[in-house]
Amino acid sequence: MSDTSPKGALYAALAAAQERCKPAGKDGYNSHHKYAYASSEGVYVQAREAFEGTGLVLVALGSKTETRKAPMAPLSAKQFERGEQYDPTLELPVVWLLRSFELHHTTSGEWKALTTEWPIVLEAGRTLDKATAGAMTSSLAYLLRDLLLMPRVAKADDMNSDERDAERIAAEEFERAQREKKPPARRPQNAGPQQRPPENPS
Repeated sequence: MSDTSPKGALYAALAAAQERCKPAGKDGYNSHHKYAYASSEGVYVQAREAFEGTGLVLVALGSKTETRKAPMAPLSAKQFERGEQYDPTLELPVVWLLRSFELHHTTSGEWKALTTEWPIVLEAGRTLDKATAGAMTSSLAYLLRDLLLMPRVAKADDMNSDERDAERIAAEEFERAQREKKPPARRPQNAGPQQRPPENPS
């Protein structure tokens, strides 16, 4: 089946769904980074409400994995303090989850093929099955967000957020310190209070 057929009715239905789509609320909380965010389940709920009555149906077809080389990620503060070395030339294998979908308009029969790519990230306490399930959940949530132009309330996802700019600047300073092989500037723990200059006698 070809994906080159007319899609006027499908796009009109999608425009209607985008128009009625509401932002997902902050129903999740990241205790490590201490910020509220819209969960994938919250995105699913808003997407279903936006699709309701439009004749749009999103069908998941299948998935596969693919291993690619990627540059070494910058070290965390704890890794740096342990003396681990950062090598920007080192490339490590990263497993990606590739998924295929079709967006169908049931009234006209028009459809469009869609694909997503998401890294499967293994961490301490996160086994392969959990990491894969997480990648499937997140990839679908972001596909729906992009498809419906859904406002995402997490500041870390806002390219114009001051919080994101601060995080980016802090990350750049830390990476620069790693390249220079010295820790970021910090006040010694045993340093006393800063001395004020003597005042001029009156």
